[in-house]
Amino acid sequence: MLFETKTITLKDGRNAVLRAPKETEGAEMIIFLKQLSGETEFILRTPEECLETPEQEAEFLSRLNNSMSSMMIV
Repeated sequence: MLFETKTITLKDGRNAVLRAPKETEGAEMIIFLKQLSGETEFILRTPEECLETPEQEAEFLSRLNNSMSSMMIV
């Protein structure tokens, strides 16, 4: 399910853009997942467990964007 792009203003005056991830961002999403999983103990996996390829991540993002019941917001 695609999330309609929305811009919000943060308390400090900066703008944040909320949107659905693009399939072409598979590699960037993997980098983010590895960084995030290394920064907190509250994620259920470690950076070493992020084994998806950019192609697999792009396919996952495509399935999310085409789903009628799931969505991701970045």
